[in-house]
Amino acid sequence: LPSLTACGNHDILGGGDKAFDAYILPIAAKAIGKPVTSANFLFFQGPDAFIFVDFMRPDAAKIDAMLDASAGARHTFFVLHSPIGPSDGWGAYWFLFGKPADAERRRALFARLLKRRAIVLCGHIHRTQIRRWVRPEGELVEFSANSVWRPQEDKPKVLFDTPARFGEYVKAHPARMDEDHDGSLQKRTVPELLALVEEYRPGLVEYRQTQSAGHYMLRVSGARVDIDFYACDSLVPTETYRLV
Repeated sequence: LPSLTACGNHDILGGGDKAFDAYILPIAAKAIGKPVTSANFLFFQGPDAFIFVDFMRPDAAKIDAMLDASAGARHTFFVLHSPIGPSDGWGAYWFLFGKPADAERRRALFARLLKRRAIVLCGHIHRTQIRRWVRPEGELVEFSANSVWRPQEDKPKVLFDTPARFGEYVKAHPARMDEDHDGSLQKRTVPELLALVEEYRPGLVEYRQTQSAGHYMLRVSGARVDIDFYACDSLVPTETYRLV
């Protein structure tokens, strides 16, 4: 089967970035039938655009260019390792452009994805999660997948299930939230953390996070997009998430 990998934090640690570029990028090029020179790349599958972004080495100018080049796509799938905003769990700062210096970049990107009605596919948080924002400028859905099994995860354990509960974990465990997405300890203040969470609350109309892992199938049928979740090694879908 064709294989495409969204580069994440563990892919480039300890010099892994050179190995990733030397080994994985040629596999991606073969899969999509055109040269791939970095882990930030765009390809089309029929009328749909897939934008892959390197979480640890994002290229803001190239991301903008890829969004421009795919403006006429039926669906825009924005694929990366991390979420595009703070997660409600340990390591809330581990998301795309999550550093304070990149605040304007992440806000600008979030606004563009809203207007595009993009579908974000990510992972990293070791949870199965869906978040949907609806604001006057558009709509954005983010789906986080998890393949790291834990004991007795054949049935999803619901941790949070309403938008009102977004941020409960980070509010209860602020001392665990001080690690930045490059692995360094930044020692943010609790007010900084809470302000970041509240920044992503407006327009959040759907939020569900479960402790579960397995594999997933993306199904695109015209205007409709679903993801089937297969817990652990199940051969039949455990749950289906409607994305669009």
